[in-house]
Amino acid sequence: MKTLNEKQYENLRFLQCLGSILGVLFLAYILELVKGTKTIGYVALFSVFLFLPFIISVLMYKKDRESKAIRMVAMLGYMLLYGFVLLTSDTILAFVYILPPLMAFQVYQDSKTVLKLGILVIVINLAYVVISLLGDSPKPLSEYEIELAAVIMAVVFNIVSCKVLENVSANRLNQIEAEKEKVEVMLRQIVEVTDRLCDSVSDITMEARQMATDGVNSKNAISDVLAGTNELAETVQSQLQMSENISRLTGDTVAVTGTMQDVVRNTMTYTDAGMEDINELAMSSEEGKRAGAEAQNGMRMLEEKAAEALEILNIIGGITGQTTLLAFNASIEAARAGDAGRGFAVVAEEIKNLAEETSKATENINRIIMELQGQTQEAQNSVAELLEVNDKQLALIQKTREAFGRIEGEVEQINTQADAQSEKIGFVSYSNLEINKSVENLSAFSEELLANMENTQRITDRTIEGAENINELLNGAMEDIRKLQIMVETQKH
Repeated sequence: MKTLNEKQYENLRFLQCLGSILGVLFLAYILELVKGTKTIGYVALFSVFLFLPFIISVLMYKKDRESKAIRMVAMLGYMLLYGFVLLTSDTILAFVYILPPLMAFQVYQDSKTVLKLGILVIVINLAYVVISLLGDSPKPLSEYEIELAAVIMAVVFNIVSCKVLENVSANRLNQIEAEKEKVEVMLRQIVEVTDRLCDSVSDITMEARQMATDGVNSKNAISDVLAGTNELAETVQSQLQMSENISRLTGDTVAVTGTMQDVVRNTMTYTDAGMEDINELAMSSEEGKRAGAEAQNGMRMLEEKAAEALEILNIIGGITGQTTLLAFNASIEAARAGDAGRGFAVVAEEIKNLAEETSKATENINRIIMELQGQTQEAQNSVAELLEVNDKQLALIQKTREAFGRIEGEVEQINTQADAQSEKIGFVSYSNLEINKSVENLSAFSEELLANMENTQRITDRTIEGAENINELLNGAMEDIRKLQIMVETQKH
């Protein structure tokens, strides 16, 4: 059902009261009709005066429930009915018909309108008294006096009552306004408090959710820590085993380092001996180089002498050729001379023979010298190759000497590093012992940490459960706060 405002409510209640009064009057006149004291025409006319203004007022209410014209149309229509009844009734008591509507009009608490209606009622009653007195059968004057007095008293009572009700209503409205202001202030304060409370609950809810989330993360982290702690314990055991292995390997390394130092010392001895051999080989190579140079010089001189011999042989060959040619010419001349030249021919023949033998001997000597030159060239080439090889050997000897020098330096450095390594291995052995002690302490700590982590995990589980419970309670409180805010907003409107 739709909520009515004050004006709508007043019009509705007035029409309801007026309708009830009209219904009672209608039933009364129907009863008069039944008794035969009233005619059908009179009752019909009475019904028109009775219901027509009321129906118009109801239609006006349907159109505009807050209209002020509703009360005026209804009351003026009733005044017409009241005048009609006064003028047509055979009893003076008809004046009481005005009393119920005046009482019903009190719902408006409008003293000015009641005063106007009262004056109208008094005027109608005065008119009725005057008409009755001037009529054919007037009633006693005392009855009219009673009528007017009763009407005036009723009007005055209604005016005073309406005025009192107006004052009471005004005072009550003032009180209501004051209370309303207080309630509005209180509602504003409640709204502010509920808003702050809502914000606080929201913040707390977020914090609770965050705490639950952090708890879950913490639980996961603790689980990871527990897993890590277990791995740490396993790692500690592995570390202990590795420390033992390191101790054993350190001892082996010390032994190997000692052996390496012995090898380094032997290598240095062998390197010194090799360096001495290289120096002697270098000296021998220098001697060979000098001898080769001398042999190369001798070969060069021998080649020069052979060239000179060849030149002499060429001269001898030229002479032998000329001698042979002269012997041949002498033989020709001896043959021309006949017997006289026979002895000269013999001499020429001998000279020819000697020339030929000399030519052969020269050729043999030339061949021998040529062979000697070839061998000398080969020997010279061999000596040159020998010198080249000797130079390469000297270069290799120098490189070998440098290599031995580097080897000696590196062996010395290795020896120094071996000493340093031996010292460091001793430090590693000492550090390993300290690590072993620390690992044993870490093993004890990891066991204690594992126990603490398990306890922390149990506490975290309880914290998460508490945070979830807080979150549920806060959700319930938030729902109650929302209901309170809806109630406050409803009261404000």
